[in-house]
Order: sequence, then structure tokens, then C-alpha cells
Amino acid sequence: MTFSKSAAGPADVANNQQPSTVNKHRRDWRGWKFMGPFAVAFLLVFIIPIIYAIYISFFEKRMVGGTVFAGLSNYKRLFADGH
Repeated sequence: MTFSKSAAGPADVANNQQPSTVNKHRRDWRGWKFMGPFAVAFLLVFIIPIIYAIYISFFEKRMVGGTVFAGLSNYKRLFADGH
């Protein structure tokens, strides 16, 4: 009864057998498959709302006339406010 070895031992070298090797150039996607659902939820719940908040911070909502592009004037007013 013989057992196969995962690494080449002296008996394998003596019998001129090729040692078993692991393909180190092949990508392993198991970690990404595990992280995928979290990454999607994180993107939808955290990252996209932050990007949207930054986007709408460049606009000014008016009672008459709707929303107009304000540029950096909202930030100027924020940092100039003494309170």
C-alpha cells in the first residue's frame, strides 16, 4: 500500500518522477467571491451616497427657479461662516 505525497521526496527523485507542483500563476478568485456580496452592499449603502452628497453640494436649491449650479460658493459660505 503506497500513499501519494504532495511534495517530491527522495523516492520520487530516484524514480525519475516529476514532483507535483502548484501553478502559482493561476488566479484564485475564492476570496473575491466571498467578498463580493459585502463589496456590493458597501458600494450601494456607503460609497454611492457619499458621492451623491458631494455632487449635490455643488448645487443650490431655490424656492423659485428650481436647482441651479452654485459651484464652490456653498463651500466658500461654509468656511466664511463664523458660527
